[in-house]
Amino acid sequence: MQWELGPVAADQVQWWSRTARRLVLELRTDPEQSSETVTPELLDAWSNLIDRWSAEASAVPTFRWSAPVDDDQAEFLLHGLKQCLKLGDIDQFLTSDDIQRNRDFTVLLVESIIGGLEIEGRRCEHFADEMRDLLTTRN
Repeated sequence: MQWELGPVAADQVQWWSRTARRLVLELRTDPEQSSETVTPELLDAWSNLIDRWSAEASAVPTFRWSAPVDDDQAEFLLHGLKQCLKLGDIDQFLTSDDIQRNRDFTVLLVESIIGGLEIEGRRCEHFADEMRDLLTTRN
């Protein structure tokens, strides 16, 4: 699939990247917090994207990113993000301000993955519904 993300203000990407890095670090340092789905491979995949997006967003006022991504890899990333959001302990690392500040970019991110997968003919209604529920129940 072709993954298209943006346009979005670069500062939103930077805020989200900082928060995401902090969460990845917490999940890496205390593996008992994470489920079996939140693997080192998943955290590595997300870390690579976070670093790439943060670097690109630092050079522009408006962030837009596009790259080919294997459909299975996109589903892996989406499912992993869902599992991270479902972790009960994750709330201890997120303030209400973190959640509010990062909600719009997180929604854009999820919609961009789902949209790309749907263009490829993958049925993603279950992901879309579950992610919407997870994102609206957080503060």
